[in-house]
Amino acid sequence: MKFRYFAISLFLSIMVLACNDKEDEPNPVTDPNEAESACYVTEYTTTNNYPNSYDNSWEEYKSTINIAYDADYRIKRIDELVFNGICTNGQCIDTKDHLEFLYDNNGKLMQIESYEEGVMYQKAVYDYNSAKQVSKFIIYGEKTGVAGLIMYGYYMYEYNNRGNITNAKFFDASNNQFVEEYKFEYNSSNLMTAIDAIEIDGYRVKVQYEYDGNELVRKAWATADGRWGEEIMFGDKNGAFAATIKKNPLIFNYPVPDITPIFDEYEYEFKKIITNIRGWEPGPQDLLENMDRTGSPTYEFSKEGYPTKVAFDNYGGGKLTTIYKYKCE
Repeated sequence: MKFRYFAISLFLSIMVLACNDKEDEPNPVTDPNEAESACYVTEYTTTNNYPNSYDNSWEEYKSTINIAYDADYRIKRIDELVFNGICTNGQCIDTKDHLEFLYDNNGKLMQIESYEEGVMYQKAVYDYNSAKQVSKFIIYGEKTGVAGLIMYGYYMYEYNNRGNITNAKFFDASNNQFVEEYKFEYNSSNLMTAIDAIEIDGYRVKVQYEYDGNELVRKAWATADGRWGEEIMFGDKNGAFAATIKKNPLIFNYPVPDITPIFDEYEYEFKKIITNIRGWEPGPQDLLENMDRTGSPTYEFSKEGYPTKVAFDNYGGGKLTTIYKYKCE
């Protein structure tokens, strides 16, 4: 569970949150489909079975993530256990990583620290403007031969008079050189409709969002030449992290998807369930062969209306399954 670093190629798995949060957006939207009980993910286990493309053997990736909250359901810590996470000469051992979230006395998120086997290797720091908006997001990381953490890079944000982010730029801290830029578009209902992502070398990705009223129903991205892309369709039931996202908007990059670092495990977590995923790449086959999730997933739900089990078909006949546990209020 590592913070991602920030090439636009990683941007392609972006997450978007469909509904505004009352505390963080000037134009809140009431969600008529929310469950009466708010349930917060406390643990989930993901198992990914897939064929090895070299020898046709079957492999399995399995991890368990635990999430700890404070009394207001702000995330305090996330622990990840990866079973057989590191293998050397056929011998495998489990690996343990965790993240810690630091807040000021008013509950404002100030810093996220990332640890591997108990050693901090990265941290991210938030700066705010007078309007309580994130104005700068600074990333520190390790560098070979240098003790401690050094500044890796930082994002600068611009907002319109409705409080929406209109522009985000990432700079290399070693020379303050511009690296990539994200431009945002909104509709008259204050909902994000498009993101234009541009790297300094000209590589470009366009992301589009479609709504039924105020509900997100489709997210699609494609490279400028159309050769790479993905389309995700959404239903009207709560996603596993619906309540958690609402209480922790910055951690899930709300309202800006995948601009600040998120965790790989959350790249397909939304406020609403996914009903279908389709991807494409250059080549004779339309289906993106190396996608972990394809087609229409199957769901099981709790009595409160949250998914307890989600199963996606994987490439080559495999299956990616996630089991969720919650604390409800």
